[in-house]
Amino acid sequence: MKKILIVSVAIANALISGCASQPGSMDLCDELSPLKSALLLSCASHPFREFKDAPHAALKAVTPTLVVANCSTLDDDADGINNCNDKCPNTLKGAHVNPFGCWTVEVKFDNDNSTIKPDYYPELDNAIAVIKANPDINIEVQGHTSNTGSAAYNQKLSELRAMAVKDYLSRSTLYPTKGSLTARGYGLTQPIDTNETEAGRANNRRVQLEVLK
Repeated sequence: MKKILIVSVAIANALISGCASQPGSMDLCDELSPLKSALLLSCASHPFREFKDAPHAALKAVTPTLVVANCSTLDDDADGINNCNDKCPNTLKGAHVNPFGCWTVEVKFDNDNSTIKPDYYPELDNAIAVIKANPDINIEVQGHTSNTGSAAYNQKLSELRAMAVKDYLSRSTLYPTKGSLTARGYGLTQPIDTNETEAGRANNRRVQLEVLK
């Protein structure tokens, strides 16, 4: 008798849970609820007191546990940055990313200068290789700065540096012609890190490649 009651309650509970998730099935749920209540009452009045809590244990046993994935263990775009810290999801394969998962070209400019030094050509050539592997994409070359100096000064500087990188990518014989390449300066308006430390400001001074939808 005990086993029959326990199994019956478990089945009734499972049916109620299932029908509640199906559109147009509330009538069935309403019919099953009194059945579940009657079975629980029967168990509670059973002469063997040790069986009193058995239906609840059975219900707990059949209740599924929702497992939530930990974003720190996931890396959907396989760029080496976990999903928790990735501010630029869906990075193209092979692209060099910064600690925040954004496709950047590690080009360091002299103060108040937008000339690209030959030391950084290999970094830009890597970007060209990624673009070549995805010839139909549209890319915006974005210039960003820290908050050192005035907003107007940083805006102009970011535009010049973005244009310098765009020109290098455009004039390369490796650059495909199917997609589009544009340049835009954002100045100090889109920091990716704190401006309170030198390390943070260095991260904010960047040229970022953004794939446009």
